[in-house]
Order: sequence, then C-alpha cells, then structure tokens
Amino acid sequence: MTEVPARHQRMGEQVREGLTVGGRYYVQGLLGKGGLGEVWEALDGNLRRPVAIKFVTGVMLYPDDAGRFAREARTLAALNHDSVVTVHDAGTIDHDGHALPYVVMELLNGLTWETAQVDSVIKAGARLAGALAYIHAAKIVHRDIKPANIMICTDGRTMLMDFGIARDDKSLTRTATTTGKVFGTPAYMAPEQFQGSAATPASDVYALGLILVEKLTGQRAPASHLTGGARNAIPKHLMSLLARMTSHIPQDRPSAAECALQLRAPATPSVSAPPKRRTLTDVTDVTDVTDASFHTEVLTSAKPVIALFYAKWDGPSRQIVPSLEAIASEYGNQIEIVKIDIDRNQKNAAKYCVMAVPTLNVYVDGEVAKTIVGAKPKVALLHELRDFLDS
Repeated sequence: MTEVPARHQRMGEQVREGLTVGGRYYVQGLLGKGGLGEVWEALDGNLRRPVAIKFVTGVMLYPDDAGRFAREARTLAALNHDSVVTVHDAGTIDHDGHALPYVVMELLNGLTWETAQVDSVIKAGARLAGALAYIHAAKIVHRDIKPANIMICTDGRTMLMDFGIARDDKSLTRTATTTGKVFGTPAYMAPEQFQGSAATPASDVYALGLILVEKLTGQRAPASHLTGGARNAIPKHLMSLLARMTSHIPQDRPSAAECALQLRAPATPSVSAPPKRRTLTDVTDVTDVTDASFHTEVLTSAKPVIALFYAKWDGPSRQIVPSLEAIASEYGNQIEIVKIDIDRNQKNAAKYCVMAVPTLNVYVDGEVAKTIVGAKPKVALLHELRDFLDS
C-alpha cells in the first residue's frame, strides 16, 4: 500500500473502527490502504462471521472510480471459482453527503505473494492459470495480474484478487486513457499494453508468466531473455511454456487453459528426457537421404540436424517444410534439415516416439537432444524449435 494525499486521508476518516455498515457489518480494523481505497475487517452481525469490506475512499477525488468499483462488485459477484475471492454484498454509505461505495467479500487469511512463500511455485501458478482460464471463459480480462493481487492463504488456497480494473471483452479500454491515467501495473504489463493496445486474455497470461519466472529465478524478465543460472532455475519441461507465456507477440502466447494443463503435468521422461540414441537400423522409409548417408548426414553430422518425421498424406507436414528451410537460413545454415517419411507404418512411427505428424527430432552429435511433437499449431511448434536452438 502507498501513501495518500492529506486531503484523501481526511476523506477516509468517516471509515473508522466501530462504524456500522448496511445495518449489519461492524467495522473492526484496517487491513490495508491504497491510493483510492481501504480494506477493513468487519463482523457480519447477521451470520456472525468475519468479512472484509473494501471502500473507495477516493471517490470525491476521482468520481469515475465509483463506477469502476461498482463494476468490480458486479464482476466478482458473477464469478464462482476456488481461486477467485467471493463477494457477499455491496452497497453505499453516506460520506459527508456523498455516496461512498463498498463491497463485502470473504476475509482471506494469509499474505500477498509479494512476501508470502509457497511450497511450489508451479502448483501456485497452475491454480492461478486455472482461475484465469475461468474468468477468460466468462469474457473477463483482469488487466492487473501482479503479486500484490495474489493472496497465498494459510488454508493452502491461492487467490486472485482486486478486479477493480477488470473489463469484459465488450468494454476493454486502452492502457492509457486520454487523461493519461494508466490501467495496470507497469512492471507486469505486456508489451502491447505499453504500445496503447487494449488488454486481452493474452496480456493476463504474459503477466502470470512474468510472475512465475520472477518467483523461480529472482529475475523479472521474459524467459527467453534469461541466461546462465537463472535459466537453469526453471524446470526444463516448462522452459518452452514460460517462453511462450512471456513472448512479446500476443498471438504466440498459450491460452490460460493450456497453461494450467501444462503446469499441472508432471515432468515425465517423455516430456523432459530425450529418447534413446537412434541407430541406422532404426531408420526406414528415408527420403532425401539414403540409408547409407543417414549415418553421415544425421548421426555423425558436425551440425545440429532437424529431422522432420512426416507422412506423405499429411497437410501440416507440407506446410512446415518451407518454415524449416527459413529457420535454417535464419541461423546462417548452421543446421541441417532431413525429411523422414514414416508413411503409414504405425510400428515404425512408434520407434521414433512419433505420436503425431509432423514431429521434429533435433540431433546433436548423434543424440536426440530435443523432440517436438507436432500435435499443436504450426506457429507454436516453430516457436518451441527456435527456443531450443537459442538455448
């Protein structure tokens, strides 16, 4: 929480310990104060349970925030998810002759992720990604994902809070308004928001990816910008995901639902460990190289080799070949490309762990250093390949 102007502080004096709100909520103690609002602990006299009440104490200085606050209450009231704070009630109280809005929420016990420790950053990230998938499905963009808006509760829950600048997809506004007011927290904003574009679900995914990178490495930077020890602090099976989440291109980022799925997936050998070394006898139906030249051009090549396992009838295989040739050119032709037709032989496909076509194996010094399964959009497959080549 930040310091607020003296005038603002005077306006907040009406909110005090002992105040009764809505005829049933007895204000007991201040939990936190920000530039535009205060959160107080209170007792619900009807149900005899503790609650949290949020007031917009800056309503006189910033009248537009009253409407924004009302939208927050309506937004939260419509949501029902284990990782989204629950709204119980909303209304207004008289504040020096003006209506002071408030919203009553469940009282969360814990610390924000600015200081709180978690047993597993990945598990916390999966819960948050699940919450984002839920609100995105409801056509809502949060627009201010940051550690201060994430509560790590003592009961084990990870909660997404503060929907004060959330928007549904019909009312998304630009990051900077004509008055110069910025929506969101610059440290966790996606690049497109700095360029004045409207926030989208991909912007929320970027912010979450940045938080996960920061919590895993201690550095707040896109995963593709990490080097050395910081890069090694990220589980290998999640490097590609975090690189995509923090891509500067919104279209390259995965959906929150995909993030949740991959963050929950265990680091199985099929994902994180390379297959066993291939020998010449493992190879059949080779095109563009002969059986004899495969050993020379792939297994003993001085350059990394991208082997494309494809089927003649497969449309995506044909689409990806020009892109692979472009990648080879981008890297100064320091890599080779070999196309291997698995045809319709499922037994042959199984030898290479080819579960979908196209599938890429990257061979380095005769070993399979990377397998990229093609059961994903072409742009995602190529992005994952570039990430590996850059690592």
